[in-house]
Formats: sequence, structure tokens, C-alpha cells
Amino acid sequence: MSEPGGGWGAGAGGAALAAAASWAVATTLMKGAIVRAGPRAMNLFRLCIATLLFWGATLLLDGAAAARAIASHEGLALLGSGVIGLALGDVLLFTAMRRLGAQPAVALNQLSPIWSALSGFLLGSEALRARDLGGIALVLGGVLLVIFGRAAPKVATAEAMPAAAAARRLRRSGVLAGIGSSLCNAAAGMITHHAIVAVGVLPGSTLRMTGGAVALLLATLLAGRAAADLAPLREAPRRGRELLAVLIGTFLGVFLQQQAYAGLDASIALCLLSTTPLFLLPMAVTLLGERYRWWAWLGTLLATAGVPLLRVG
Repeated sequence: MSEPGGGWGAGAGGAALAAAASWAVATTLMKGAIVRAGPRAMNLFRLCIATLLFWGATLLLDGAAAARAIASHEGLALLGSGVIGLALGDVLLFTAMRRLGAQPAVALNQLSPIWSALSGFLLGSEALRARDLGGIALVLGGVLLVIFGRAAPKVATAEAMPAAAAARRLRRSGVLAGIGSSLCNAAAGMITHHAIVAVGVLPGSTLRMTGGAVALLLATLLAGRAAADLAPLREAPRRGRELLAVLIGTFLGVFLQQQAYAGLDASIALCLLSTTPLFLLPMAVTLLGERYRWWAWLGTLLATAGVPLLRVG
């Protein structure tokens, strides 16, 4: 790995920012389908399509590198990382997106560096300094401002109280799903950082995607939900918008994410990858029609500014 500021490190930093931007674009493209078809079905759709793309790319460019790595310790770790982060974590993310809106759900993922920093403290490998506590306060405060900054649609007076109670329940469950997603992503990120260098960016990305797709497909079959959750896959040729989202966010975005983890310290990579809300907020307002009060914009800036204060790795 090059020293900070070297060619590889600079390229990896650009890859991290490009990944964050690609996820914002993909979220904008995918949100409508998530609301209509459901989080599990659309996550299975994107993971299966992206797995095919990754295996095609890795066989073409790296031969059997991914297949050879499956039996290694690092390969198994990456498969597990895909199960935790891409299968479970992203189903929870899509659930939060459906219940809270795109921006609050993605903002909740900025809690991931907090869990990484706290895990280091609890395991005794890191001490929480004033800087870390300040970062935690900024991220938590910013995320809360985003969650409570979404403007609710107006309802008739007679419907106001039941609608408000239902909205509170949805918000609570959405927040819990978002917190669960951030925990999964923090764990998957730490596993990925330590394994991706040994396996390689493209084979490692392929293994992560494979682990997520296989785990979610098995869960769908065991739950008896094949008919409903496989419907988007059967309609794939007619889903151009969602296929574009998979290409931009799940294929290109995940590849760029792994390049960032391979070329940067974990703390720097996580900071740059956590800028997705900055890219997403204007898209959510202009393209998705989500309405936010001014403090949601402030919260997005505060949470993003708090991430670099946290030391993770």
C-alpha cells in the first residue's frame, strides 16, 4: 500500500467518493421499486443480477481467481461479509428506506463508523478520546436532525391523529431497521478490509456478492416466498431502470468500494464512503419528491463532518 498522498492512495480516495455518488444515483433509481415490490424482493433482484455481472467480469479478467479463493480463509471471510452486509444489512436498509424515505435511511448508515469505533473500545484495542466523542455526538445529532427533518404530507383534520400514530410506528420500525443495517455494514466493512487485499478487488467483490446472493436466495426458498420475491427477476428484461441501478450501484459501486478498502486505511475509506447522503439529499428532493425541513440539510452536513473525527480500523 502506498503512503498517503501516493498514486494508489489518491486513486482509492477517488474510488471511494465515486462509490458514494454511485450509491446515491442507484438509490434514486431503485426506491420506487423497493416501495412497490418490497425490500427482500428488490435486494434479491440486485444481488442475483450483480453476481452474474461480477462472475462474468472476474472470469474474463482474472480467470479462476475467485473460484480458487473460495476455500481460503480470506475467501470464506468475504463470503461471510457478503451475507452480513449485502444480504441482511441491505434488506434492513431497504426496509428503512421504504418506511423513512431515502435520505433518513442512508443517513442512518453513517452510524457504521460509530459502531466500529465503539467495538475497538470494547475490545480494548482503542481508547475513546475527546475527538472520538465529538465525532459520535456530531454523527448522532446529525442523523437525528435528518430523521425528524422530513416534512410529513398534510392530511385532513379527522385523519390527523390516526395518521400521526401510524407515522410514528413506521418511523420507529424504520429507525430500528436502519440501525440494524449500520451494524451489519460496520461488521462487514471490518471483515472486508482485512481480507480484500489478500484476495484482490475483483475476485473479492465477486465472493462478497456471491455470499449475499446465495444466502438471500436460500432464505427466500426456506421462507416459502419464492413466488413473490423472485417476481422482479422474472420481469428483469422489462426493468430497465432497476437494471441500470444495479449496474451503477451494485456492480460499479461495490467494485469501487472494495478498491477503496484495498488502497486506504479503514478509517479514511469509511469516511469517504460515508459521503453518500451529501450526494443523495438534492436527488431525493428534486427526483423523488421527498420534502425536508432546513434542519435535515444541516443534519446531513453535521453527520458527514463527524465521521472523519472517528478512528476506526
